[in-house]
This record gives sequence, C-alpha cells and structure tokens, in this order.
Amino acid sequence: MTRHILFSALLTVLAALPQLAAAQSAEALDFHARFEERCFSCHGHAGPFVRDHLQIDDTGAIVTENGQSVDALLDRHAGGLNETEKPLFLSVFRKQIETGGLFRDKCIICHDRAYELARLKLILRDGQVMGRYSDRDIGTFLLNHGRLTPEEAELMTDVFFALLQGRR
Repeated sequence: MTRHILFSALLTVLAALPQLAAAQSAEALDFHARFEERCFSCHGHAGPFVRDHLQIDDTGAIVTENGQSVDALLDRHAGGLNETEKPLFLSVFRKQIETGGLFRDKCIICHDRAYELARLKLILRDGQVMGRYSDRDIGTFLLNHGRLTPEEAELMTDVFFALLQGRR
C-alpha cells in the first residue's frame, strides 16, 4: 500500500514537471535578449522593425505588410518559436505597435534606446519603477519631464516596467 502511494505521488510529480519548467522558463525569458539572439542580425532592433513592418489588422491580429499572420509566421520562421517564446513575442509586438514610437518621438533625442535606459538607469522596487541612483519614482518624475502628457507619462512608466521584467 505504501509503495503504491509513493509510486502515485512520484508519477504526479513527474507529470507536473513539464508545466513547471515551462512556467519557470516563461518567467525567466527576456524578450530583448531572445530577440537580439534570434532576430537582430536580419531584422535589427525590435521596436523599429515592428513599427515599420507589422500592423494590427481589422480583426485585431498582428500581420505583416502583406497581410500574413505573424502568429502563424512565428511557428515556422527561422525554425519557429517555442510555446514559451511565441506569446511573449506577440505581446511585445502588439505593445510596440500600440505605443507608436512614443520613446523614439519624445525621448531618444536625449536618451539611448528605451531598453538600455531601463537596464542602466532604472530598477523595480516594491512594484514601482524607480531611478536606480536617484531613488525617484519614475511615474511621478515623468509627469514633469520631457514634455510628456499625463497619459504619455503613464504609458512610458508601463513600458519601463515591462522592460525591467523582460516582457518588452
């Protein structure tokens, strides 16, 4: 009886391992690191590539310039993405299209790429985006910085938050 219980418990744990590994790898996946490793040599930086070559169609799907589904394309292009990478890539692509190059339009004149700015100058502390060295709340700071509207400041704060979590 004890052997049967131990064997059942072992089978349950073994069955759960793939889902646990996928969840852990999804959490550990950094979009920029993966994009630059897999895609940069042909497509350049993600933001400009996405804004110049992808769009959201009338159905809400992300498509290429010729209307091809990016969801389907990511299954096979350059060997395809796995089930952990693909949702992250689609999410980031959608956000990059939706933000419409706000960082490029308002910030790049003084700052390096958003990814580099976030990586070098910002940090997440207690769920807030903070200045790494100034300890300043960036959401509040952006309200009076760079001639951003309150909506743009909120959007940039969300972008920085996602970048710091590797989701952008």
